[in-house]
Amino acid sequence: KYKMLGDKRFDLVVFYEGINETRFNNVPASLFRPDYTHVRWYHDIALIKQHPEMRYTVVPFTFHLFLNYASTLVGKRYFINDTPDERFYSEAFDVKTAPTYRKNLSQIVATAQARKEPLILVNFTYYIPDKWRKSNFKDQEWDYAGCDLSSPIRTWGTPLAVEKGILTHRAMMQQIANENKGVYYLDMMPLLPREGRNFCDICHLTDDG
Repeated sequence: KYKMLGDKRFDLVVFYEGINETRFNNVPASLFRPDYTHVRWYHDIALIKQHPEMRYTVVPFTFHLFLNYASTLVGKRYFINDTPDERFYSEAFDVKTAPTYRKNLSQIVATAQARKEPLILVNFTYYIPDKWRKSNFKDQEWDYAGCDLSSPIRTWGTPLAVEKGILTHRAMMQQIANENKGVYYLDMMPLLPREGRNFCDICHLTDDG
């Protein structure tokens, strides 16, 4: 997104991300793709980029998209959709996204430096109630604030695997911040109390939060 906004300039670029990619780990290593095209949304975006003729016609793109969708029906290809397949939840303890997360963030840093735009990396914060660590994660969502819009933890995977992914990504962020002068770093974790009143779910904040 940042690269595609090449004609724009920003007073400050804020990077705050650490959980969404944990969902992408819910596949065996043989199905994981470093460019994330094993995830339906990223696959479709990549496909759009392959068809610059779409400004004139969508026929080739539509045909290409149909072929790829058909390949999933016959078992030729697997995609992660909105919620991971429960069969592969244990696979997420292998945080396969770490190298890609680091590469992508490094590219953002390089882009910001080339444009001379200040960049702040904000350490991702989350909240998993203690009861979640001791019980079936499909049970009720304990201790969250109960917002109108919230997502269950299983949107990303099992609590402990998601937490491992977040912490692994956070380590990547810290390394990159240490390696690059002029890149600011903010750790949200000690600043925002991890309490139910501050969180709608594992990562989305209430008005108080």
